[in-house]
Amino acid sequence: MSGRELETETDSSRTTVYRATVELEEQGLLEQQNGGYRTTARGAATSRVAEEYLRGIETVDRLEPLLDRFPHPEVLVNLHRLSDAELTVDDDAHIYRANDRVFELWADTDRVRMGAVSPGSRFYRREEIRTTIENDVDVETCFLPDAVPTAEQMESDAFDPSDVFDHYETHISEAVPFTFILYDDVATIAAHNEVRIPVVLAESADARVYQWLQGIYTDRKASARQIRRIPV
Repeated sequence: MSGRELETETDSSRTTVYRATVELEEQGLLEQQNGGYRTTARGAATSRVAEEYLRGIETVDRLEPLLDRFPHPEVLVNLHRLSDAELTVDDDAHIYRANDRVFELWADTDRVRMGAVSPGSRFYRREEIRTTIENDVDVETCFLPDAVPTAEQMESDAFDPSDVFDHYETHISEAVPFTFILYDDVATIAAHNEVRIPVVLAESADARVYQWLQGIYTDRKASARQIRRIPV
């Protein structure tokens, strides 16, 4: 760009543009060419890094409700993958907003694979069973040992117990890092409140997010122990 084009592009005065271009040239980020200016290779690389940094800060700010619930190292390392994730957060006007979104997705899928660090509340489990049976969903779950729901939590007066358990494949893993769900083509990460109901849900259809969480699930399932019946 010429100096005049830079003035227009940045809505800056000629003096401001001049000072900026001189400083950027001194730093090796800009060079003069054909009567104008262009970024050097170093300048282009620096610009790209700066843009990634700003996107990262924006992602951190946007996902703050999720990070406040559990700043898990695995999530922090992979935060860049969640830059386009949609966040559903409970509020005073709708205290089951995240929970409802979980089951909207659940009802629209054929298969669920889940890593769980909480058994969920009785209310959550009953809604899960209803959605699973009515929509004929196949469910695989890797639970932490102390997160496996009891038979009482899984039973429902509305459905025959055999129908319930036929839809579920349950595993126990010692290393599930946080609660996440893989639907047919959407992946989610959930944070729960003290009564074990989802209150924050990060949702993404980005293949990078799906592959990351699928890798975690596949790894944990490979070393998990399958249980044939939910414990009493």
